Amino acid sequence: MHIRIPHWADKKDAVLKLNGVKSDISWESDYAVLEAKANDIISVTWSLVTFTHVSQVWTVSAPELKVEFDWLGNNVIDCRPAAGEGKLPLFCSEPRVLPEYEM
Repeated sequence: MHIRIPHWADKKDAVLKLNGVKSDISWESDYAVLEAKANDIISVTWSLVTFTHVSQVWTVSAPELKVEFDWLGNNVIDCRPAAGEGKLPLFCSEPRVLPEYEM
């Protein structure tokens, strides 16, 4: 079994448990590799990274316009300027539920 963790996760902080027992992780690139069988319970956890991303779309024509996004893992947890009435709601302080995909 190969389990991919996000590229931004620090591999040294990852923890693998097989049937509730902590196991050493063998790595192939971004994949944790393990031997597992049907009905085994596998869990992999890792620390979330935090960072701020500054988006400046019009760096030449309007360099003063920027939006800052604070990230925790792969979720935006805050932005500046704040989304509000009359502004584009890029971030609404809660996860958005995506509509179901129809085939």
